[in-house]
Parts: sequence; structure tokens; C-alpha cells
Amino acid sequence: MVAKNLTIAIGNQKGGVGKTTSTACIGAALALRGKRVLLVDLDAQQNLTFTLTQNEDPETSIYDTLVKDQPLPIVPIRENLDLVPAS
Repeated sequence: MVAKNLTIAIGNQKGGVGKTTSTACIGAALALRGKRVLLVDLDAQQNLTFTLTQNEDPETSIYDTLVKDQPLPIVPIRENLDLVPAS
């Protein structure tokens, strides 16, 4: 039986262990294989957001959803790959 929806979480308190790089690469690889991928950047340093968008100040972010009860801001990156940015 194949799972229709799968959630993968990458986390580690230690810095510099490759969390952002791994997340971006795994997400991009899955998208290239035709899987729909939504990356959610919950890191206050917003490295994944900057890596994928080159934007240090997105108009809306996961903060707006969690604190201000606004809709989830989904930014399309490429086919099958979307991002919820951090700020």
C-alpha cells in the first residue's frame, strides 16, 4: 500500500548540521519526481526562505498565520514545489 500523503520533518537543535540544505535538496528531488511538495520554514533565521527565494523580507510569512490568524502564505517556487516562508 502506498501512502497518499507523507509528512517529513527535519529538525535538530544543533546548528550547522545541514538541516536547510537537506530540506531544500530533498524537497527539490521529490518535486522533480512529480511529487507535490510544500516546504514550511519555521526557522527564525529564515535560511530556507532566503535560499529558495533570495528574499529576506517576504510580505507574509508563517508568523502571520500563527500569530495574526491570517491564511497560510504559499509561495510557488517551481513546478510541484511550494514554500511557506519564515520572517
